[in-house]
Amino acid sequence: FRLRFYGVTASDLLNPCINLSVFERILADCYRRGGTLKRALSCYYSGNFETGQRPESAFNQTSYVQRIGYVVPSTREDRQRDPDRNAQPPVRYPAVVLRDEPAGATAPILTSLHYPGSVIRGAIPVIPDEEK
Repeated sequence: FRLRFYGVTASDLLNPCINLSVFERILADCYRRGGTLKRALSCYYSGNFETGQRPESAFNQTSYVQRIGYVVPSTREDRQRDPDRNAQPPVRYPAVVLRDEPAGATAPILTSLHYPGSVIRGAIPVIPDEEK
């Protein structure tokens, strides 16, 4: 990561406005060079267009693009597919979400892990019916 190229320091990036501004510049550059959102996200993550799309053993064989919940159905790449509109894939949420690999720990590789097309972050409140 070339902080000087963007005219910032590591401490500058703690400011959310500066951080988002640098993020936007990097992602826009990656998109211009890569041509698709998936390639741009991979470039932002790793500096190249392939690494961020490859499964990583440290993250239960998921790629960076899968882990961040890539869902942008309005992109040309996704519109070109002709999905069966009635098909509903099974949704299985992982029991554990990895934020970072624990030091010295080896995680088992889960081959059945599936990230759904939409990711719910947090709990959905359930409001009981009020008695009248």
